[in-house]
Amino acid sequence: MLSTFITQWETANLAAFRLFSQLVAQSAHPAGLAGAATDPGAWRALTRTALQSAQQYSAASQSALDAGWREQRERFALTGAAVAIKELAAIHADLATRIAQGHAQHSGALSDAAAQYLDDLSRSRNATDAAMAFGRFATDLQAQSRAQALHAASVAGSVSPALTQWVEKHLADGTTDTTDATNTTEPAQ
Repeated sequence: MLSTFITQWETANLAAFRLFSQLVAQSAHPAGLAGAATDPGAWRALTRTALQSAQQYSAASQSALDAGWREQRERFALTGAAVAIKELAAIHADLATRIAQGHAQHSGALSDAAAQYLDDLSRSRNATDAAMAFGRFATDLQAQSRAQALHAASVAGSVSPALTQWVEKHLADGTTDTTDATNTTEPAQ
């Protein structure tokens, strides 16, 4: 059964190929047809018309693509998005700078307290002096930790208003103000 199907399929393809070959031969050389004459001018006109149609289609397609891009570009408001990203990056940089400064100050203060404790220990005459030195050290550690916690709370407290202001400016109603791209607001300190 399969061999019969393959034979029929080959025969059908061969017949289709012969008909296509005859059509091409008659189109290129219509002299074989009754009353037909080869006209190179007609072929040139047909080719020129086909090329002009292709050029017009290509120009119209490119024009429609360009118009669609401009419409989407305006809808996305890319300039305003760029400004918003820059302002958000400025908020992030300010936050990172303030956190790093606070950490460096805290580390320095802890190092000073440890050095002072060791210095006090080196001068202690007895266990009471050593206990008092440890008490001063513990008090210094507590004060520095409290100062660091206050600094962290201050930084954390300033992030919310800065982000809220950024959100209200750039995301509140879905539009972005692109009139003043150089005016960037500093986050609250």
